[in-house]
Amino acid sequence: MEIKQSALLVNRLNGELSPEFNQQIALQNLELYGTIFHDKTITKLDAKGEALINIPANTPAVKAVSQLVDKLTI
Repeated sequence: MEIKQSALLVNRLNGELSPEFNQQIALQNLELYGTIFHDKTITKLDAKGEALINIPANTPAVKAVSQLVDKLTI
């Protein structure tokens, strides 16, 4: 299998990426593909043992993942 593209996805982000983190991304020659911010809805569902497939479509994490999927070039 040939890897045609690699990129960085930051998950469970609280706040903005630090300048130091962005510097490391550049030093490693990585493409920042996207970010998914920490979503309390997921934390609550997970703590209850509920399936994450039940996450409402209007939550920040689901919206972010949807946007990332739209960007994919597979």
